[in-house]
Amino acid sequence: MFDWRDAAYCATEHVEAYTTDNLPEPTARHECTMRARIVEKLCGPCPVWRECGMEALQYDTRGVIRAGIAFPDVKVGSARRRLMVRLGLSGDPLQEKAAVPRTHCDRDHELVGDNVIVRKDGARLCRACSLARGAERRAKARAQRESRLALLREAA
Repeated sequence: MFDWRDAAYCATEHVEAYTTDNLPEPTARHECTMRARIVEKLCGPCPVWRECGMEALQYDTRGVIRAGIAFPDVKVGSARRRLMVRLGLSGDPLQEKAAVPRTHCDRDHELVGDNVIVRKDGARLCRACSLARGAERRAKARAQRESRLALLREAA
């Protein structure tokens, strides 16, 4: 079966060559333009840039160069929008996927009523798990304090 990655221009290159760490920091407007030109040259002749771009949109791509677009480590929204324009797409697969609210936490507690904490960014957290994590942290801190006190008593 044919995998598009085998035909990618970067398939023969070392993966580190396509990280954003190798690009100049975009502190000024001309540096942003220079950065974009470097990225375009890296991916320009690639015959499968469209497939690469579609995969980059399917996942939370960060810190790499995909389909001629540099995805920074943080704030990837503008990079995603540029790629979508380049691909001629509308909508955002990650945002559409995230629009469905979670009904249960990772420990399978139901996220309803008093068991839900809603953060400022809209994330829904499980109150039971949050309380359990707090109790675990306090118990760990208490054990560390007691072990330090025991060491001090032995030293005295």
